[in-house]
Amino acid sequence: MGISWDANYSDVKKRLGDLQILLHYIPDLKIGINHSPLRRDLHPSFFTYISNGVFFAKDLRTNKFYNAESLLSEKLNLPYKKLIPKLYEDLKNKKSNPNLVLTRGKNNKHLNSKKSFSLGVNKRDWKKHDIEYWKQFNISLKQLKRYHVDPISMYYLYIDDIEIIKKAEKYAYVYREFKDGKVTLKVYQPYSKTDKWYAEGTKDIWEGWSQLKNTDILIWQKALKDSMCIDENTPFASCNLRAESIFPKPKVVKELKQRYKQIYILGDNDFDKAENWGRIMATKLSEFTGLPRIEIPDEYEAKNYSDSVHKYGVEKTNEILFKLINYEK
Repeated sequence: MGISWDANYSDVKKRLGDLQILLHYIPDLKIGINHSPLRRDLHPSFFTYISNGVFFAKDLRTNKFYNAESLLSEKLNLPYKKLIPKLYEDLKNKKSNPNLVLTRGKNNKHLNSKKSFSLGVNKRDWKKHDIEYWKQFNISLKQLKRYHVDPISMYYLYIDDIEIIKKAEKYAYVYREFKDGKVTLKVYQPYSKTDKWYAEGTKDIWEGWSQLKNTDILIWQKALKDSMCIDENTPFASCNLRAESIFPKPKVVKELKQRYKQIYILGDNDFDKAENWGRIMATKLSEFTGLPRIEIPDEYEAKNYSDSVHKYGVEKTNEILFKLINYEK
């Protein structure tokens, strides 16, 4: 199976990061207020910032919002399908500069590039296409409501005194998690090429924690979709951190080990990538926690549990999973 442009560029993006990629094409870009890199701009009106290592920008005149790829797509006048091959060809041999940072423009010292943004959403009613999307993974509406998942029509990002308003895509959802008496939101747009997710709050937030079953086996997943899928279609409990690169607090791991007799880390199997990042990160997590790692075998060409359910159905997927952990009904 060949490697897609998206997979090749994904490797470049992980190696270089948004900043180095952007500065290759827009060398005078700074944190804060800039002259627009897209048009003649006598009075600076292009606002940029970094949140949790991710680049964002807003044109204050057009109210258009950008991430790294959408900004470069407009800057280079290329659609996404042509942009990705160009970025890969231009940058595939570029050496990483881990010390690279975006400097702050004049009069922008008050901007904090490490500050996390907050989110707001407009919820909408569930529609037929929403139900059908989640049904692919055998996740019911009842389960979605149990996990506080809702479809949305708009979402808002707030940083300092800037409000960025975005119309949600056709398939767009908000996840709500409750930690220490606070609600944090995550926007998920499964088919988006540029704005697949945004999450407020700290990265060490657990998804599915409050829905954990009282059972003997816990399957530790990468994403909430998989945790919901396992919870609904197996006798096992399941939960996940918001990112596969996040290591949990040792006291939380200790709590889980006391609560469950067996815990397995079911990492993603990026079988179609030049480097299997899901396997790499799950291995690191396994070494950190001392918990066994499992994955859907390469032969099935399924990235994770929900992907396997989509391809093979629940019965076959459970047969694969049960074999991995030597579970008998």
